[in-house]
Amino acid sequence: MATLSTTGAETTLFHALSVDDALAVEHVEPLSGLSPAEVSSRRATYGPNRLVAEGPLRHRAATTGALAS
Repeated sequence: MATLSTTGAETTLFHALSVDDALAVEHVEPLSGLSPAEVSSRRATYGPNRLVAEGPLRHRAATTGALAS
């Protein structure tokens, strides 16, 4: 499985997993998805499934951020 550990705690690299492996890691049934109870539980734990809107990056800011990481 694709994982990364820099501090001793492993992080799953979902972009490197197959769809089936990613679903298995998250305990999701491929044909039915999450049960309503599991959706409520995850929403209470992690919050709503929402992307945070940010303003556009200027070229210099994007380059500086890329070099810093």
